[in-house]
Amino acid sequence: MKGHGRRLPRWAPAVAMLTMLACAGMAHASYMSGDQRIEAASTVTVQNTFHHNSINDIEWAQWRNEFRFDLRYFLLPQGVTAGPINNVRFNMLYRARYDAVYDLVDRYKKRGYQRDDFRFPEGKIPRELFFDVSFTEPIDGLSLRLGKQQVVWGEADLFRSLDVINPLRLDQNGLIGEDFDDYREPLWIAKALYSIGPVPFVAENSYLEAFWSPNWRPLTDRILVSEAFRIGVDQNYCPSADGCPSGSPTFNSPTFRRPNILPWRMVRAPWEVTRVGTHRTDAPDQADLAPAPGCADGPQGLRCGDFVYLLQNGVPTNVLDVDTSMFGFRFGGQTFAGLDFTLNYIFKKSEVPGTALRVSDLFDPARPSDENGNMNNFRTGAEADDAIGPDDHYSLARAAADLATPDNDGNGVPDGQDRAVARCIYDQRPTIILKGMHGPHYNFDDQTNTAYETVNGATGCEMVGFWYPWTHIIGGTLTYNDFDYTGFIWRVEQSYSTKEPRNGAPPLAGPRAGNFPATRDFESHGKRTTGAWRSMIGFDYLRTIYPKPPPWIRSRKWLSTWLTDQWFFTFQFFNEYYPHVDGQIGLLDSVTDRMQHYNPVLTYVMTGFFMNQKLRPFWAYGYDVNAQTHVAWLQMQYFLTNKFAIRFGDIMYMGSKDAESFLFLHKYADRDNLFVRLEYYLL
Repeated sequence: MKGHGRRLPRWAPAVAMLTMLACAGMAHASYMSGDQRIEAASTVTVQNTFHHNSINDIEWAQWRNEFRFDLRYFLLPQGVTAGPINNVRFNMLYRARYDAVYDLVDRYKKRGYQRDDFRFPEGKIPRELFFDVSFTEPIDGLSLRLGKQQVVWGEADLFRSLDVINPLRLDQNGLIGEDFDDYREPLWIAKALYSIGPVPFVAENSYLEAFWSPNWRPLTDRILVSEAFRIGVDQNYCPSADGCPSGSPTFNSPTFRRPNILPWRMVRAPWEVTRVGTHRTDAPDQADLAPAPGCADGPQGLRCGDFVYLLQNGVPTNVLDVDTSMFGFRFGGQTFAGLDFTLNYIFKKSEVPGTALRVSDLFDPARPSDENGNMNNFRTGAEADDAIGPDDHYSLARAAADLATPDNDGNGVPDGQDRAVARCIYDQRPTIILKGMHGPHYNFDDQTNTAYETVNGATGCEMVGFWYPWTHIIGGTLTYNDFDYTGFIWRVEQSYSTKEPRNGAPPLAGPRAGNFPATRDFESHGKRTTGAWRSMIGFDYLRTIYPKPPPWIRSRKWLSTWLTDQWFFTFQFFNEYYPHVDGQIGLLDSVTDRMQHYNPVLTYVMTGFFMNQKLRPFWAYGYDVNAQTHVAWLQMQYFLTNKFAIRFGDIMYMGSKDAESFLFLHKYADRDNLFVRLEYYLL
């Protein structure tokens, strides 16, 4: 529906050429009825993906089997109208997926989550389901699109500025790896487009577009956030090579990481955003407490107690809930100088949440510990689990009682503490765990030249709720075909979001280590806000590198095709600017993540079709300037027959996992994605 009823802009031929290139490989793979009322396409795809960090660190992470059926049907024959309705087209895209890796890989089978959510993430209802409605005179300039759909505004690619209406699915693949149309999640939306025509002194032709949706969903709707801890490192390290017990690893040894004493081993999901980690920057769902009196401080600031932050999404599920509504409109057109523009406005909740620390769950003595309000509940085991409700305070007395229970299973941890850990991780309930979950370690006494063992004091398991403030997004785009000078299609996009969530630096951690919670921490729950300016300038360029190569190159088709066929180049410079950053940390609540005013990113893409439109490369590069993180996406697609294609590629996150990127790219630093996809077009 985009552009319906408008005169084609000057740059339309270039876009049409690119569209034909992109569709050339599948144009044959569709069905059109003789009366042109029915158009259908169907594809079967199998993709295997492997995470890798080195030649010795490769993990099979995906075996996706996908069936896709696309149908477009005109309900009215050509030339037939129904009152003011000129025509109605029914559109449906059904996509069913099954990922066999969750059945075949043993560690995923034993993880304990509902694997059907990952094995069968789609297929219960059509992915897209909407109607296109056009009208006769005098309202022939009006068209509607009603149903489950995508609304794509803006000129930026791989960057969320104005294209924030449909969320991205982060639970099925990495940040880069899918076609972007397949990456967005369609929502129930009503959209209208009205062709206005010429506007004196403003535009040669113009249009007005508006949408409303009761189905807002944030970017984190399907996000996978890891549990806080896992085993796999030595718990008994020593800060110095001198005076340590025999066999204990030193502080500088490869096995030294923040140790954990969970009674079971955690395995991360392949597509979770935050990694389960033992570095301070790896696990934003934990933070160190300040040293307690009489508790020796460990090396590099390791403390005697910890927090476990339990993230809860809290997104409304009612389709007609006011909190899930959003709307927007834009005015666009082409000026008399050939400059295409849009002016956009969107009112919705923020796409990415902040976190609200519910510290009162652990520190408010007014909250009861059981149904009788008894703060001195010493009951343990199943009896206590039944007595305490999901919102009840977990008392310090009960934590002491848990520590005093026997270790019947012989894992070195009291059974009551095992249940407390399960209550924290699996039941998502506030919990106090004495003796800590970051277990025994060694400190070194310089005066006596001996090492001594200390233990962490306690772990607080605390609820952290996601929150999404309402925001106004105001922006615009400009597009211009500079045919006379550079040959570039220039693209500019600018937007401002009035209120986006941030987190204040929490007490007892990071720059506030050694402090205690202040009044503001309890009153605001750590919530902060800021505006966000997002800018993009880029260009597209379509050209042949060497139109007339010498005969010896032309005779070698595999070589000449790269020089004589059309390449499509695109470059983009992005920046996000935050007016307020002082005393704030990143959105995932990592105490080492400092917010910065300017956050520039560069991207570059090369693609096209070669060898008689059988071969399509896609080479992309991105660079986060502040985090100094590089991303390379190298992909090739080749049509073995008219209906059978193979696509393979590698997505490499070439940056430090400790250099925290506002795009979360560091979360993927140790899991580059190597994939192979086979596609067969049934129709």
